[in-house]
Amino acid sequence: AISTLVVEGNPQSATTMISRLADFFRATLDEDEHETTIEQEIHLTEQYLAIEKTRLGERLVISIDVAQAALDVPVPRMLLQPLAENAIRHCIAPRTSGGTLRITVKRENNRVRLTMADSGNGTESPRGYDKWRSGIGLANTEERLRQTYGDDYLFHVQPSNLGGWEILIDLPAEPKRSAAGAQA
Repeated sequence: AISTLVVEGNPQSATTMISRLADFFRATLDEDEHETTIEQEIHLTEQYLAIEKTRLGERLVISIDVAQAALDVPVPRMLLQPLAENAIRHCIAPRTSGGTLRITVKRENNRVRLTMADSGNGTESPRGYDKWRSGIGLANTEERLRQTYGDDYLFHVQPSNLGGWEILIDLPAEPKRSAAGAQA
């Protein structure tokens, strides 16, 4: 995408994308932290989405709605970005018309509910769902949730009302100790 911007004579956009990519890489390469807040996780995901928005332009519509009460809730680091990447890669980018990615985070009592929905070709193609569902990103995300929360989480993929897929993640607002006994 960056080289295309350069070839098209758009050095300002290429420079912006390089800067966003560098910020994203710095954030993802910090391996010391295994946990972050929803606020920081949304910020990291927004950095990634800005890169994709530069690449896809008007073909990618992004909607993010996060409840203020959920911002300080701890979650595993890199929880949302791989899911956003899957949605864009498998459901939005292949479509000539592109699509919408909607992220919603709500907090109710001692639980947090994160949903990520896309308007891709999910419900029209069971084969596409199998490919998307069997991806490394989803399997890794679910395993990390299991390690952090034991059985006290929900991770579910279903058709979305946008026409693609929706991932629902329901977590305790305060993580429990992992199976290894370390604070998650």
